[in-house]
Amino acid sequence: MSPSEVDRVVEDWRREFPKVDIDAFQLLASMNIASQVIENEFREVARKNRMSTGELRVLFAVRRARQPEGLRPTAIFKYLLISSGAVTKQIGRLVKRGLVTSEPDPTSQKSFLIKLTPEGAEVAEKAFLMTAQEFGKVGETLRSLSRSEKEMALQFLQRIIGSR
Repeated sequence: MSPSEVDRVVEDWRREFPKVDIDAFQLLASMNIASQVIENEFREVARKNRMSTGELRVLFAVRRARQPEGLRPTAIFKYLLISSGAVTKQIGRLVKRGLVTSEPDPTSQKSFLIKLTPEGAEVAEKAFLMTAQEFGKVGETLRSLSRSEKEMALQFLQRIIGSR
């Protein structure tokens, strides 16, 4: 959906509810579409690295933590806000690819520690740089923003995130 299509939908709703301020609806609809565009770009980064978006997010979480002792799966699923079953499946696929290891946690008989392999660290770093420096049309748009526009956008998004 393009910005003009969003505008058309908003105008339709304004016609149906002329006394209702739907500016917030317009923002929400636009954010929802932007989220879909961003997810599609992230899916492409994952595809280029031969993995699912979920696997890439797990790999990013483990890489970002920079903990030589590794991360417990519970820390990963709490951070990613997904089920433990989903994390377990994604970790299993990453282990099969040789990108992470799953080792018994010496401090707990019930848990494991997930650690990056050297290849996993390389893939995570390459994919992160693709996300941070390229990221398709979304990246082009973000790079075209002025510093103050980026700061305003970030403040706005942080307020939205903080309102939950």
